[in-house]
Amino acid sequence: MAKPIPTYIIKAALKDFRSPTTWRRFKIKKNLPITELAYYLEIMFEMYAEHQYDFTYQSDDGLVVMVNNPEEYSMVPSFPGGPKIKYVGLNDFRLNYFNVGDEFLFRYDFGDGWEIKLKIEQLDDQNELSAKNLPRIIAGKGFGIVENIGGVDALKEFGRDLKRSDNQLVDFGTMLPEPLFYVADVFTLNYYNQDELNWRLKRLIRYYRQAYDGIEISNHAIDLIERYYPEFKLS
Repeated sequence: MAKPIPTYIIKAALKDFRSPTTWRRFKIKKNLPITELAYYLEIMFEMYAEHQYDFTYQSDDGLVVMVNNPEEYSMVPSFPGGPKIKYVGLNDFRLNYFNVGDEFLFRYDFGDGWEIKLKIEQLDDQNELSAKNLPRIIAGKGFGIVENIGGVDALKEFGRDLKRSDNQLVDFGTMLPEPLFYVADVFTLNYYNQDELNWRLKRLIRYYRQAYDGIEISNHAIDLIERYYPEFKLS
């Protein structure tokens, strides 16, 4: 029998958004590089790898910010009386540096200012899922973000506009991929398909890696990200 893969159970929630409350609970390998967690979070919350990101957490010594080039930030002066900030490299950090109960923040697109609150709820050292089936979303609610819409307040207004629209494809076809308008009679930000999200986690991760490595992704990859597939398979 294969040795169980230690996993964390994590809850991630879109901060300051309750229209509807949008969150995911998932199992993920405990020793995963923090950059990989970023890519998976982007897939879970409908982020398309178009912007930079970081992670932050509060340590006993002050705020820690995980960034790509910490040496560039070390030259930035702190504001008098402001919090002490330590910058560390994203590539130097793994998920198992955190413990059960720890909370931290994922920030994406510093213009729109999306923030995902994360809490490590549980360690599962008897996990029965294989490596190819991790991460695995086990619960959740809500659709996610809309790229370049302007942040949380704009997303709230967009959700109201969707419900008022008589022709969503005409009104919002430039803001969301067209296939989303066919998943229901009326698309709303309540849309949540857990099986599809888990399928996307497995199929899309390599394209997100490529995007952040500076490799141009194929048109086929873009089609998958934007849901131009006739159906998804659970195998």
